[in-house]
Amino acid sequence: MSAYSFELGLLAFVGLPWLSGFMIIAALWNRRFRPGLLVKFFMAPAVGYGLSSAFAYIWFGLFQSVRNDFPLEDVAFHCLIIGMCVLYLLAQPTPNLPSALHTFTRQMGWAWQAKQFIQQLLQSRPWLNLALLTLFGLQLIVLGIAAINQSLDQPHGGWDAWQTWNYRARVLYRSGNFALNFLPYGHFDYPMLLPLSVIRGWQYVGGETQIVPLLLGLVFLFASVGLLFSAIALFNSIRNATLAGLLLLATSRYWHWGVSQYADVPLAYLGLCVAVMLYTLRQQHTSLDTHAHGRAMLLGLLLGLCVWLKNEGAFWLLAVLGLLIWHNLHQPYDTDRDLSTLPVAHVLLGALPVLVVVFSLKFSVSETNDVVAGQSLINTAQRLLTPDRYAAVYYAALGAVTGYFLWFFAVLVLMSQPRPAEYGNGAATHRATAQARLLTLLVLVLLAYALTFVVTPQPLQWHLETSLDRLLLHLWPAFLLAAFL
Repeated sequence: MSAYSFELGLLAFVGLPWLSGFMIIAALWNRRFRPGLLVKFFMAPAVGYGLSSAFAYIWFGLFQSVRNDFPLEDVAFHCLIIGMCVLYLLAQPTPNLPSALHTFTRQMGWAWQAKQFIQQLLQSRPWLNLALLTLFGLQLIVLGIAAINQSLDQPHGGWDAWQTWNYRARVLYRSGNFALNFLPYGHFDYPMLLPLSVIRGWQYVGGETQIVPLLLGLVFLFASVGLLFSAIALFNSIRNATLAGLLLLATSRYWHWGVSQYADVPLAYLGLCVAVMLYTLRQQHTSLDTHAHGRAMLLGLLLGLCVWLKNEGAFWLLAVLGLLIWHNLHQPYDTDRDLSTLPVAHVLLGALPVLVVVFSLKFSVSETNDVVAGQSLINTAQRLLTPDRYAAVYYAALGAVTGYFLWFFAVLVLMSQPRPAEYGNGAATHRATAQARLLTLLVLVLLAYALTFVVTPQPLQWHLETSLDRLLLHLWPAFLLAAFL
């Protein structure tokens, strides 16, 4: 392959999914590019690569083969999505917004944000704001260079990357056979978002190269930083956004697993996308927000992609659905219901297309997940009734939190105290409620993870040592979002 075609293919592999994902988010969020342009931009890879890999699964499954030539069907798929979204956005008339929503929309626009940014720099400890922004920029540059260098030194990634995700991509791409049971290594039921995205990248560049999974891992890693910063800057302040970004950049384990091309950082990124959408659903009432159903469908789509990325993503889906159902049951019907009590059907409708692909994969392979397959009524009940297992999980989690995150919590307590004077009573109540619901979501996911360790048929200590810190990282970006909102 020539250098020119390689670079052009690499650009198409990054640009097309990113653009199609951005257009879908713009169409479903509020039928326009702004407000929240940066948030939509950094959320776009999750949707673009997720839908592209789901389409690849359907396409390869229909023909039972994986070709090595340029993926014209994937280009057509993204162009079709982009075209449909453009037509949809152009066909929407300019809405006559109620005054409250108009104010909310204006405050999310570029002009208002730039004005607020300048005011924060000049009026409220300008030296501190400038110092934090400078530190954030320098740390991002330094860690970016370090991440690229480490990726080049270890292009195959860590253990799980090369023996699970990239390994599956290599076998399918080299053999050309899409019979998943053909894989000589187990875990046939693992979701296929990452392996199929890697295969698509190789098709774009014209051959197998480690730059594709390396680049894919870096995209998810840096997109999560950008999304965290832009979301908090959008809904709160530049200072809080900078502090949250600094904490995420300072989490060495997060960067280690991200550069190692593990699926845990992409799942943490998708979890952050879910948390952002759940927070936006709480900002306005249904009578003021004409785009409520689109946001609920986008939330469902992101939850479906969590399941398509990693088996643990099912816990995020169940936790959000449980949270919405609980609020539906406890919300009086004679009041103005906020967006967090939207019918669960809208979330399920958004998740349904991806969930169909996930169920197709689960039913087409001969192997059941090892944790699920090792369960029986007697053995599971015995593990549930063993107090020592709960104690082991608790102390292991406490040790992981103490080892990696203890000083982060101290900074959070000192720097993210609420400042009610900055908002009206209604806005403060809405923010506090939305923050509480995000934290509730994270607690539900954390409890689900803990229960998985309790009932695991694998040796408990081995299971904790090999996966506990990575599972905690799934929650870390979304926790920073909730804490600094």
